[in-house]
Parts: sequence; structure tokens; C-alpha cells
Amino acid sequence: LGDYVLERACKDLPELEKACNVGNTNGRTVRPFVSVNVSGRQLGVPGYIDTIRQTLQSTQAPPHQIKLEITESLFMDSPEVAVEWIAHCKEMGITIALDDFGTGYSSLSYLKRFPVDKLKIDRSFIQDLIGDPSDAALCETIISMGSHLSLKVIAEGVETEEQWNFLLDHGCDSAQGFLRGKPMPLAELEQFICNLKMNEN
Repeated sequence: LGDYVLERACKDLPELEKACNVGNTNGRTVRPFVSVNVSGRQLGVPGYIDTIRQTLQSTQAPPHQIKLEITESLFMDSPEVAVEWIAHCKEMGITIALDDFGTGYSSLSYLKRFPVDKLKIDRSFIQDLIGDPSDAALCETIISMGSHLSLKVIAEGVETEEQWNFLLDHGCDSAQGFLRGKPMPLAELEQFICNLKMNEN
């Protein structure tokens, strides 16, 4: 299933790029990326990095437009495998994101040993961000830490303008959540992107 999801994401990328560039008049091409979650079970499969490489080759998907997301638990379960896997992915130009940051082991030494590109603040810290000073402080700290380590920070589960305004004011790079859109089929997503572009114009 994991292999299929990666292949499907790579195959869908050209359609997303087309939707992102409909009506562009500034001569600049928008290059979207797709994110795919990777499980610990996948990481332990012999030859999995070759599967990723072959998928990129067969679909002709640009590696720099692919982001693979892993969780902190993978570092504890298979640290040596994770180090090698991340190194191979980055050699190919793939972006690596650390998903659900702050909910697992959260050892800062992992950020030094495992050269990820992005941190994702877990939604559990976002839900009560406005009403809970502790969650607000944790989010602010993660954003600041990411900035000092030259890591992009993404907030998960953003559902209100108040949450996003707080995150934006504190330097969060981007967000995902129902505030901007819910999960949808590819055709609906393409139309959603086109509508956003029309509203911007």
C-alpha cells in the first residue's frame, strides 16, 4: 500500500503542477510538492530505497518536489537504518520532514544526527493553542528552535484564523488543516487550486 501511495502521488504531480500554473501571466512556473508518509515497517523492508528510486524514475517525478514524512519513533526503533535511509533520500534530492514533532521521544540529539529538512508541530499542540498558555509556549519554542536550526516548520491541524494568526506572528512557515481545505479527490483539488488562483487575481 505504501508503495502504491508513493507511485500515485508521483503520477499525480504533473496534474497538480498544471492546476497551479493555469492562467499564470508572470512567466514564473509554480512547482508544487507532494508529501507522503513513510511507516517504520516500510523503512525496514530490504531494498526500500531502491523502490523509491525506481518509482521516481518510472514516473519521472522530480525528487525536489517530493517530501517524505517520518515519525520520531523510527529513530528509536531503527536508528542506523534511519540514518542511512535519510542520507540516500537527500542524495536524490528528496525533502524529509519529521512528523508529529513533540509527541514521541523528542530528543534534540536526533535533530543533529538525522538531517531532516522540516519539523511538523503535532495537532495536539494546535487544538488548544489559543486557550492554553502551555501549548502556546510549546509551539513558540518549536518554531524558534526550527528557525535557529534552519528547518522549515509546519503546523498540523490548523482549523481557525486565530490559530494561524498566532503561528504566523511567531514565524511559522506554513500550515495544514481544515482552515484551508479538507481531504478531497484529485479532480476537486485541482479545481480548488484554480479557484484560489482566481481569487488571488
